[in-house]
Amino acid sequence: MYDTITLLSSKHKIKRPEIGIYESEDPNAFATGPNKNNSIIAISTWLLDEMTDDELKGVLGHEFAHIINWDMVKMTLLQWIINAFVMFLSRIIAYGIDLAMKKDDDEWGLGGMAYFILVFVLDILLWFVGMLVLMSYSRNREFVADAGSSELLGKECMIKALEKLKHLSAKRKGEITKQDEFSTLKISGGKDILRLFSSHPSLEERITRLKSIK
Repeated sequence: MYDTITLLSSKHKIKRPEIGIYESEDPNAFATGPNKNNSIIAISTWLLDEMTDDELKGVLGHEFAHIINWDMVKMTLLQWIINAFVMFLSRIIAYGIDLAMKKDDDEWGLGGMAYFILVFVLDILLWFVGMLVLMSYSRNREFVADAGSSELLGKECMIKALEKLKHLSAKRKGEITKQDEFSTLKISGGKDILRLFSSHPSLEERITRLKSIK
């Protein structure tokens, strides 16, 4: 792990991310930090025990790609923008409806309480729309990070890692409580409309996309 991350950091001329290993029976890995020169990659002990060196390299390459792509910062900024957009647009829409219903001799078109209830409902509806945008971006960044790992350490390492997780997901299907979701790389198996609210694409989609890369 140390040698792989050190090599990648030197190649991309950034400060080597801190490496954390924590006790967990879940296959989990993540990257976090305010910028690419102040970041950390954390790996669960389960992942270290169950994955081969090549599979682990695929995971490390994926998380390192998140760091050099500034994904942590981008997701945070996008979340802020969406929240601000939701608050602003809900009040603009409510104000427009209030004006449309207002009579010349009325101070309020909807009435004070009805206006605030409308704003509340619009906040919720627009928040769901905003989450669709955010999750779509999140799924796309996972494809980009997979491709980044492929470029950094070889396509086969990332494919092997995803296929191992797919095998383990099938093996432990009865033990997973949240839509067969694995923490590692946040693989989620939501179906139909639920997929739109999933932050990560399915394992099958990711493997297929990687195999198509030349």
